[in-house]
Amino acid sequence: MYRGRFAIAIPNGLAFRRGSRDYATYSFTHALVGDVAYECLLKNRHLQTHASFAQALIGEFSDSCAAKL
Repeated sequence: MYRGRFAIAIPNGLAFRRGSRDYATYSFTHALVGDVAYECLLKNRHLQTHASFAQALIGEFSDSCAAKL
């Protein structure tokens, strides 16, 4: 998903990749670096990113949330 954008950040030590190329997760060295990268995304990409995170959270925590209701 972010391979093109992270191609610059990773060699410069601003981000790290974990996992295989197709299933990689990325983390930034500092929260401010992540904030700047996130702000550079287009608005449409922001919405897609939020939707992806929401689906992941629902999938991971739906049982525990239902138990607390």
